[in-house]
Amino acid sequence: MCAMTSNNLGGPRDWSPPEIDEDFESIDPDLLAEFNPPAPPAHPLQRWAWIATAICLLGGILSWLLHGPGWLRGVLFVGAVMCAVVAVMASAPHSRDIDDDGARL
Repeated sequence: MCAMTSNNLGGPRDWSPPEIDEDFESIDPDLLAEFNPPAPPAHPLQRWAWIATAICLLGGILSWLLHGPGWLRGVLFVGAVMCAVVAVMASAPHSRDIDDDGARL
């Protein structure tokens, strides 16, 4: 039979963090800005593609609510999907950096 022994190590809630380390150096914000350049401005086509997506979606919903022709709804919803695809592609980066994992702080 295995006997349980008690030790005086304490549990996880008995742990207290060590005092502040004097050797710790905080990160300089200017140095951090060097590694995280600001995002490039969005392509102008992106804004218009999202506006067209919203117009097509609203038109399709309005056509559905007012019992419009089915082909019109189909054209508007397909147009909305196509405009959304164009908007996403316009926002994609133009070059690929293999070493960049995309994480930003």
